[in-house]
Amino acid sequence: SPTDSGVHRAIVDRKPLDLGTKVQATAPAGEAQVIDMSGVAGASSVSLGSLGGAEVINMSETKAPVALGDEPEDVPDSGGLAQHSPVRLYYLAASTNATGLLTLVLPDRTLDIHFRKGNPEYVNSSHPGDALGAYLVAQRMLTEAQLSTAWQKASSFGGELTAALFGLGLLNPGTAVQHLVQHSSGLLFQALVADHGTFKYERKDLPAAKAMPLGNRWSILSDAVRRFPVVELKRRLGDAIELPIMKATGQVSVSDLRLTAQEARALAVF
Repeated sequence: SPTDSGVHRAIVDRKPLDLGTKVQATAPAGEAQVIDMSGVAGASSVSLGSLGGAEVINMSETKAPVALGDEPEDVPDSGGLAQHSPVRLYYLAASTNATGLLTLVLPDRTLDIHFRKGNPEYVNSSHPGDALGAYLVAQRMLTEAQLSTAWQKASSFGGELTAALFGLGLLNPGTAVQHLVQHSSGLLFQALVADHGTFKYERKDLPAAKAMPLGNRWSILSDAVRRFPVVELKRRLGDAIELPIMKATGQVSVSDLRLTAQEARALAVF
């Protein structure tokens, strides 16, 4: 703010003006002046003029300040899970309404999570023990013979086991959907607790035939975090667990997290 004693402070692109920065007036007193602020990042000039005794500052070339926490961050294209945890990657995809395929390459399996507009709608695992057919047999939703028949006919249904089971009438959608969601949710939990491996993210659409909505994106994440073993949470938090607890703003409202009554009361303490 220019005053009789000089330029006290200017905020340009959220950066303070060094009080030692020299400014140069380029017009005689009483006339409109241009102060060279080229040494200040984000600004080229500040125009001072007289308008009914009031001073006018033109900083049209500077950016408006943005509150911390408001800048959206996209899912990285690739990296290690030690630097970008699956929980963090899930949060970035969900909070930015991303549509794409997140692939986690773990030591013993590969897990695929396909997001559509921020919602996880397809989860798959390369591990034989995670196979959907074996899960449905274990849940007594299918027999081994029915599963074999479905695989034999799967080519007529785009190679998709689920489509074949429904198309052949071997599964009743009304009773099977809950089991399919539970299976996908279990795979998603495996993905979220992983801490060794790498990931890759591809911006691509999910084929409609594979879509299996799992529910509210934030309820899914909150439920998964509640299932984390306490010992594991403490290990991952490390030294941060001893730091004071403070509220922080972000891209997601607390009301969207579907907190339990106990969790909401705990939050109200801070």
